[in-house]
Amino acid sequence: MSTGPSSLAHQLPAHPGFARTAGAPTASSLPPRPRPASTIASKQPATGAAPGTTNAAAAPSKSSSKKPALPPPPKVIIDSEGRAFKRGDLLGQGGFARVYMAVDPEGRRKAFKVIAKSAIAKSRKNRQKILAEIMIHKSVDHIHVVKFEDCFEDDTNVYFRLELCRNGSLNDIVKKRGPYTEPEARYLMVQILAGTQNLHANSIIHRDLKLGNIFLDEHMHVKLGDFGLAALLKHPEERKKTVCGTPNYIAPEILYDQGQGHSFEVDIWSVGVILYTLLVGKPPFQTPKVDEIYERIRQNAYEIPVNAGLSAEAVDLITRILTHNPAQRPTLVQIMNHAWFSSGPIPASIPETAIETTPFLPPITARESARNLELLKRQACWDDRADDLLEDSPAADYADAQQEPIEVVVDARSELEQAEQAEERREKMDREAQRAISPESPISALLKAGRQPLIKAPAAPAQSFARGAANSLAKQLSGLTLRSAGDKENAAPMAAPAPAARAEFGRGYSRGVNAGGTQDKPRLVTPSTGGLTRPLSTTSLNDQYASSSRATLASIGSSTALAPGVRKTKTSIEIIIAHLESALACVDANTLYAAPPSSSAESIRFVEKACELNGTRVVPDNPRVFLISWLDHSERYGLGYALSDGSVGVYFRDSTSMVLSSAKSCVDYISTIRTPKSAGKTDQLKRDNFSLPTLDAPGSVPTELTSRVRVMKYFEKEIMDRLYGADSPLTWQDTDRTTGMTFVHKWYKTKDAIVFRLSNGTVQLNFYDHTKLLLTQGAQVVSVIEPLDRTGGVPRMTSWTLEEFVSIACTDRSKREAEEDERRRFNVDNDGERCYKTRPMERRKVRGLVAKLRYAMEVLSTTVQQKSVASNA
Repeated sequence: MSTGPSSLAHQLPAHPGFARTAGAPTASSLPPRPRPASTIASKQPATGAAPGTTNAAAAPSKSSSKKPALPPPPKVIIDSEGRAFKRGDLLGQGGFARVYMAVDPEGRRKAFKVIAKSAIAKSRKNRQKILAEIMIHKSVDHIHVVKFEDCFEDDTNVYFRLELCRNGSLNDIVKKRGPYTEPEARYLMVQILAGTQNLHANSIIHRDLKLGNIFLDEHMHVKLGDFGLAALLKHPEERKKTVCGTPNYIAPEILYDQGQGHSFEVDIWSVGVILYTLLVGKPPFQTPKVDEIYERIRQNAYEIPVNAGLSAEAVDLITRILTHNPAQRPTLVQIMNHAWFSSGPIPASIPETAIETTPFLPPITARESARNLELLKRQACWDDRADDLLEDSPAADYADAQQEPIEVVVDARSELEQAEQAEERREKMDREAQRAISPESPISALLKAGRQPLIKAPAAPAQSFARGAANSLAKQLSGLTLRSAGDKENAAPMAAPAPAARAEFGRGYSRGVNAGGTQDKPRLVTPSTGGLTRPLSTTSLNDQYASSSRATLASIGSSTALAPGVRKTKTSIEIIIAHLESALACVDANTLYAAPPSSSAESIRFVEKACELNGTRVVPDNPRVFLISWLDHSERYGLGYALSDGSVGVYFRDSTSMVLSSAKSCVDYISTIRTPKSAGKTDQLKRDNFSLPTLDAPGSVPTELTSRVRVMKYFEKEIMDRLYGADSPLTWQDTDRTTGMTFVHKWYKTKDAIVFRLSNGTVQLNFYDHTKLLLTQGAQVVSVIEPLDRTGGVPRMTSWTLEEFVSIACTDRSKREAEEDERRRFNVDNDGERCYKTRPMERRKVRGLVAKLRYAMEVLSTTVQQKSVASNA
């Protein structure tokens, strides 16, 4: 009878060979155990093993290979130090790489990964993979990771010299003898967890942890290998989006949540699959067809066979790890502290006979087992404080208090110079890496770049910080896939309405502001202060709309059919695209950008803010009205949203809009007056203003619009009660305005962001990593709201002119700041740009936003092209 993991009895006999003692720990520090979505009885034979190829560090495998035949490397391989290795048996083969055992004159055996140059010479993608593998693998130095010793080349091949693991892979052993016993699995899992923790502490995600990539050396010690799919995170909150891995071991977020990306939790999932496979003898989702494997992973559909004889603790641990939501998976420390590791014996070592058959392990007491566990953890450099170091926990505070304080005196200038030097090294390394992966570069350049010291993520707490940081991030990002209407980030995906209404609809709802730190109160710069050379804007688009309760508005991006001989003018979106194209071309050329004299940059409103580096700094004022939160009910009503000025609007399915004033007393209703193309006129937006009924007055809303008012009131309650965040420093109440409210003119969903075009000319992109990018004044002002996890939980907006943005993004910004500092020191006039001092953090932030700005330009360009094609059809 097949059964699911939750149906197993929790009272199982004691493990043979383990004398239970009173007081043995059994409680788990993990979160409540979730149940799998369903249980599917596997039809695979018990002897099935995880698929996968033998890795570079494996011992000889007897399994047949169907990989393409490649000419063998020379019988004697000469490494970069001139030592001769006599080539031996083929250990394994991949797409364009083979692994051989080789022996040096002293009889020492190594593994050589041989990569045909013909396979990587002209392939930028393959070169990039090789470079990443070299740089990441050689940067890791841990007892439970295969040691990367050298890389070199000859006329036909590239070679990696690796530590040889003589006892093969765990996959080989499962195929030979079937499942492991729980005592053996505990011994192996301690070392697997320790190796994985070291990778995460160094900001590395392995992304292909499986039995075939876990090897045993001559002492039966675990070694993690094959870093062909590994990724290095530049900062702990970075998310990767590449779909990669081995079918049976791949995490669900890699397959189904590419928009949000993945992080360290994918290795946690693989650890759960590894544990299951060790104890059961086959992977949990295994079927003959890959598509069926992916479907089972999507449904989290697996069973733990009763005849496998697993302990209740083992079932509990497996079930907790194989949790669909990455944020709910246990951390590596929580896994190590699970009751399973103390509920049965852990041997101090495993004999080599375990390769062929189940070994005899002498009985030990619980005390001896606990001592063995602590010894294994100490040998593996295990860090039990890895989770605590990221949080303000008493444990972390106590541990910090025990360390002798070291006083380091560094003046601000020296600290800035050190940060500058580190940034310049990173930029130089990026440039060299890009040259190395170019197909025109020689392989020697690739190997030279790979031998450079790897510049890892910014230092955080002294030990394993990355796993905890990623877990914290995942808990915040988990809101993107929530299934209840009360959550604060994104609701469950909704069914899209008919295509006629809109090409694509955004799904869910989102708080539209993020970032942290208190905001400085800006001081308005007037011409008398001498800090402004451009005139201030005296009217806003909303002020223009407020002159009449019934007005006709020019449609932004509406149909633009023109009479013969009439010269077409650029729409506001086309102007934005043109400005972005010019600015990004300057970034690519590493040159400064100058705003067109006739552009909307002339009406930018500037403020003066306090600045630690400059004393004061003149910056563009942040946009006042933008989208704060949104709620999608496209299947029935449309998009509901709240703006920063306290107004609430609805973009209905028929493309009409209604906006409720901040004072909740009036509404604007916006509809479109359609005109035939033959008339040579553009469509017009018509705005009607109505008062809402009160105790003293009946109101003026027409009967045909009362149902829309009810829908708007529904959205207003849902958003303002649960999503808005009235205490946010970015929100305010424009209670004086009763008409001419800003509204969402267009919106659509793209692969990486939701795009909102507002009636005040603002283009806002809400990226799925919770970054908000705002383009105002025809894109001459670029504003960003960073994710809350990067800024301490307090929403904050930063704005630059497009000129300043490009200037900061250029790689010579540090040099130009130093030159201006020198000119000021000697009272030399500067006729060029005002080059404010910036911190490395600001420069990295701006350079990181360049890709998002480029994406915004591409999305808007695609929209214009599609509209042009549709209008000409």
